[in-house]
Amino acid sequence: MLAVVSCQVTAGEFTYWAYIPFPTLYQSVAWGDREVPVFTNDTAWMPLPFLNQDPELNTGTVNSSYQFGVEGLPICLGGSPHCLHFSHEAWAVRYNHSHISAFTMIIVAQSFKYNHTAVLNETLPSTLSLCPMPDVSGGVSQLEWTRCRGGGPRLLLEVKGKSRKYLVADWSVHGDFQTKFSHVNLRWHKGNHSIAADGNETIIWHDGGLSPPMPHLANTSQIQSHIWKLLTAGKPMFTFTGNMSLNLTTNIANPFHISLHQNSSRYVIACVRKPYLLLTGIFKWDNYTGVVNCTNNCIFLSCINTTWWNNNWNESHSDLYILTARKETWLPVNLTRTWSESAGVTQIYKVMQDLVHHSRRMVGILMTVVIGLVAIASTATVAGLALPQSVQNAEFVQKWHEQSHLLWQQQRDIDAHLTE
Repeated sequence: MLAVVSCQVTAGEFTYWAYIPFPTLYQSVAWGDREVPVFTNDTAWMPLPFLNQDPELNTGTVNSSYQFGVEGLPICLGGSPHCLHFSHEAWAVRYNHSHISAFTMIIVAQSFKYNHTAVLNETLPSTLSLCPMPDVSGGVSQLEWTRCRGGGPRLLLEVKGKSRKYLVADWSVHGDFQTKFSHVNLRWHKGNHSIAADGNETIIWHDGGLSPPMPHLANTSQIQSHIWKLLTAGKPMFTFTGNMSLNLTTNIANPFHISLHQNSSRYVIACVRKPYLLLTGIFKWDNYTGVVNCTNNCIFLSCINTTWWNNNWNESHSDLYILTARKETWLPVNLTRTWSESAGVTQIYKVMQDLVHHSRRMVGILMTVVIGLVAIASTATVAGLALPQSVQNAEFVQKWHEQSHLLWQQQRDIDAHLTE
């Protein structure tokens, strides 16, 4: 679909703008934009939505550079100061309605890193209730995720923008084991696929519940509760089971002991679907102009899994951006004649009329019209190649603009031939 709008300035002078829906031009998703759905292949341990077909794991297109725009603070994951950084998140479920310290299972996955000391004055939304501790029985085959909140907001990111300071916060749970009365976090000792800790008080799980991370701009309601799955796909998910014991003989100072043993691991594939796309590489963001440049190792992806992550991700340099296709664009059209109506519709109409009155010229007319329509369609073909060939730049738009009048000139010649 192509629409052209004209504006007559003076007699005989026209300015034309072409409206192009869903062009192959991309911009970065920003904080405050609508929620980006991320699909996974794990229907048992991950929340909706799920992949309904085999993921496209080999869709990466490498370009030496790529430029795109953003309105506001771009959503990105990686090592850059304006991107969300990586850490691990843990969730706990309770077996058979027992006390959390008696026998429990912990799910650990790669997620966002947050500031442990920052205090936010953000008001928690009344629509989110406090997360309860999930109860399970026997082997856990299905996890039920719920949008609920933890004890308070956590700061994930603080960025100084052009005219404001951006704060990205999270309302969800950030669980860990603590001493029951003094609320001191435990110091863990890692061993052979196991972790253990000691305390001088009864040990409890703080901030329970199975709630996905919900990062958002502070004091706004538009959350992004799916993008954490992209990080989860980068590393395997682990489950730990264990219990707490009391040791009054060998460790009197810290007699409460908890031990967790790794008993399973799961690998997740995470994907985005149209109109979204993933772009990884090395980036520079200009927060004054809103322009983001991918300067090296630019790879377009629809899906991410652990194998790709291990083979391509550079912990100190790589970032991951979520791009979205523009819904529309307007281009100035340089024409050498007055616009009448859609050239394609005009030619089809004329063909039908001429076929009725001049049937013996049918073959020649069809060939002429097809050549003209192919010429017009060539612009759309060039646009379709814009993404893989990285021609979304000023030069591409300029050439499109300059060549548009040639297409319509060809249509005038076709008009003349058809009227003979």
